[in-house]
Amino acid sequence: MTHLTIFNEADGKAPVLDTRDTAAITDALAHIGVAFERWTATTAFAADADDKAILTAYDADIRRLTEQGGYKSFDVIRMTPDHPKREELRAKFLDEHIHEDDEVRFFVEGSGMFYLHAGGRVHMLLC
Repeated sequence: MTHLTIFNEADGKAPVLDTRDTAAITDALAHIGVAFERWTATTAFAADADDKAILTAYDADIRRLTEQGGYKSFDVIRMTPDHPKREELRAKFLDEHIHEDDEVRFFVEGSGMFYLHAGGRVHMLLC
């Protein structure tokens, strides 16, 4: 379940918005230029499916976004507790950083926390 909490950047004590409602999340993020979508796999795949099976299941949405955004590449990462580069990759994502270009993230399983600073507010998004 996705959860969005928005705080004023100058005073982060009380949330301006705290919601799990998909429509409210989509609307709030659109105001800062962030698209939020939920996708449904077009085919079933096993829990231990390989990257190709996952990409096939979400092919229509991936193609739509690559065409809309003009993206040249995409990749799949499966972060599990036994991943050989888990700590290295985790450290990369924990450091706050800025992207000059668009970036698309989608989750098949698990979760991720994103902090977006925009418009004088901090948008804390749990996907």
